[in-house]
Amino acid sequence: MEYHHAFMDRMSAWEQEVLFTWQWWLGIGLTIIPWIIWLIYRKKDSSGRLLYSGTFVALLSVTLDNIGVQLSLWNYLKAPAIPAYFPMISH
Repeated sequence: MEYHHAFMDRMSAWEQEVLFTWQWWLGIGLTIIPWIIWLIYRKKDSSGRLLYSGTFVALLSVTLDNIGVQLSLWNYLKAPAIPAYFPMISH
Protein backbone atom coordinates (compact mmCIF):
# COMPACT_ATOMS: atom_id res chain seq x y z
CA MET A 1 0.00 0.00 0.00
CA GLU A 2 2.85 2.41 0.81
CA TYR A 3 4.47 1.64 -2.54
CA HIS A 4 1.26 2.49 -4.39
CA HIS A 5 0.85 5.74 -2.47
CA ALA A 6 4.48 6.73 -3.17
CA PHE A 7 4.04 5.88 -6.84
CA MET A 8 0.86 7.95 -7.09
CA ASP A 9 2.61 10.90 -5.42
CA ARG A 10 5.47 10.65 -7.89
CA MET A 11 3.07 10.32 -10.82
CA SER A 12 1.14 13.38 -9.66
CA ALA A 13 4.34 15.41 -9.31
CA TRP A 14 5.45 14.33 -12.79
CA GLU A 15 2.09 15.32 -14.29
CA GLN A 16 2.21 18.74 -12.63
CA GLU A 17 5.90 19.56 -13.05
CA VAL A 18 7.04 17.84 -16.25
CA LEU A 19 4.22 16.79 -18.57
CA PHE A 20 3.54 19.29 -21.37
CA THR A 21 6.22 21.78 -20.26
CA TRP A 22 8.34 23.39 -22.94
CA GLN A 23 11.21 21.03 -22.03
CA TRP A 24 8.92 18.03 -22.48
CA TRP A 25 7.83 19.28 -25.91
CA LEU A 26 11.45 19.99 -26.83
CA GLY A 27 12.35 16.42 -25.94
CA ILE A 28 9.47 15.07 -28.02
CA GLY A 29 10.55 17.24 -30.95
CA LEU A 30 14.20 16.21 -30.67
CA THR A 31 13.08 12.61 -30.69
CA ILE A 32 10.69 12.76 -33.66
CA ILE A 33 12.14 15.42 -36.00
CA PRO A 34 15.42 13.58 -36.73
CA TRP A 35 13.44 10.51 -37.77
CA ILE A 36 11.34 12.58 -40.16
CA ILE A 37 14.45 14.20 -41.64
CA TRP A 38 16.08 10.77 -41.98
CA LEU A 39 13.00 9.36 -43.73
CA ILE A 40 13.07 12.20 -46.26
CA TYR A 41 16.81 12.31 -47.04
CA ARG A 42 18.04 8.73 -46.59
CA LYS A 43 19.30 6.59 -49.43
CA LYS A 44 16.42 4.16 -49.92
CA ASP A 45 18.64 1.19 -50.76
CA SER A 46 20.75 1.67 -47.58
CA SER A 47 17.87 1.85 -45.07
CA GLY A 48 18.32 -1.64 -43.62
CA ARG A 49 22.06 -1.26 -43.14
CA LEU A 50 21.65 2.16 -41.53
CA LEU A 51 18.92 0.94 -39.16
CA TYR A 52 20.94 -2.09 -38.08
CA SER A 53 24.13 -0.12 -37.46
CA GLY A 54 22.27 2.74 -35.74
CA THR A 55 20.42 0.34 -33.45
CA PHE A 56 23.66 -1.45 -32.60
CA VAL A 57 25.44 1.80 -31.75
CA ALA A 58 22.51 3.06 -29.64
CA LEU A 59 22.25 -0.19 -27.66
CA LEU A 60 26.01 -0.35 -27.16
CA SER A 61 26.08 3.27 -25.94
CA VAL A 62 23.27 2.74 -23.44
CA THR A 63 24.80 -0.50 -22.19
CA LEU A 64 28.28 0.97 -21.71
CA ASP A 65 26.84 4.06 -20.03
CA ASN A 66 24.84 1.92 -17.59
CA ILE A 67 27.89 -0.21 -16.83
CA GLY A 68 29.97 2.91 -16.18
CA VAL A 69 27.37 4.37 -13.83
CA GLN A 70 26.90 1.06 -11.98
CA LEU A 71 30.66 0.68 -11.48
CA SER A 72 30.89 4.33 -10.33
CA LEU A 73 33.30 5.14 -13.13
CA TRP A 74 31.24 8.28 -13.70
CA ASN A 75 27.97 9.72 -12.52
CA TYR A 76 25.55 12.45 -13.41
CA LEU A 77 25.41 15.03 -10.63
CA LYS A 78 22.91 17.37 -12.21
CA ALA A 79 19.34 16.67 -13.12
CA PRO A 80 18.85 16.06 -16.85
CA ALA A 81 18.32 19.18 -18.92
CA ILE A 82 15.31 17.58 -20.56
CA PRO A 83 12.99 15.80 -18.14
CA ALA A 84 11.86 12.25 -18.64
CA TYR A 85 8.94 11.63 -20.96
CA PHE A 86 7.46 9.21 -18.46
CA PRO A 87 8.01 8.94 -14.71
CA MET A 88 10.65 6.43 -13.70
CA ILE A 89 9.56 3.44 -11.65
CA SER A 90 12.26 2.47 -9.18
CA HIS A 91 12.16 -0.40 -6.75
